[in-house]
Amino acid sequence: MPVGPVYVRTVADNFMDKAKGLADKAKELVHEHEDKVDGALDKVGDLIDQKTGGKHSSTIDTAVAKAKEATDKVGAEGSKLAGAPKSKPAGKQVIRPKDLEPGGLAAKKPKKAKPAGSGPDLTGPR
Repeated sequence: MPVGPVYVRTVADNFMDKAKGLADKAKELVHEHEDKVDGALDKVGDLIDQKTGGKHSSTIDTAVAKAKEATDKVGAEGSKLAGAPKSKPAGKQVIRPKDLEPGGLAAKKPKKAKPAGSGPDLTGPR
């Protein structure tokens, strides 16, 4: 019998958990390598400026500056995540949809505890 609130997990829940984990990892990596990301943004901006013959320099510079602001923000979030413990929320029992099907979790009975001192049956076939 479930203890506490029951939460039925769906495929979308699993996907969202994985996506959040990937986003958090990306934030941590941006925080760790912020200088490399900013350098890459400068190189890309210079390359685009060169390819367009300098016609759009101010627009490119603005775009690069905004991208750097965004990486600063993401890097700050990553620094918060780097020290955060990775744990599941307490108090929820997770039940997946397959557990609700016939023969699933609801049909399973808890195993009875063996009396103290009783080990495996080693007497052989009966």
